[in-house]
Amino acid sequence: MTSTVLVLGLLAVLVALGTLRQVAALTDAVVLVSFLLVKREPPWLAARGRTQARGWMRTAEIVLPPLAFLLCAWLLLHAGAASILAALRPLGAP
Repeated sequence: MTSTVLVLGLLAVLVALGTLRQVAALTDAVVLVSFLLVKREPPWLAARGRTQARGWMRTAEIVLPPLAFLLCAWLLLHAGAASILAALRPLGAP
């Protein structure tokens, strides 16, 4: 509950300083970057046998996260680049 109130307060401040569109664009970029960071770890762990998966599940743990990483990177570069630029535009600018 506390984290929800904190995030809502932060969003209210950001919207007050800029526009809802800028906050939404920044949120898109932040979510994609966080996905990129999360997707880089599972293949490393699976390749070194530090997970419980065996056989085809282990192969999936090694192959699928890099594909998800590439998808997130592609989205960030194509859709997210505009989002990042919109979010970085000076607050109050048209």
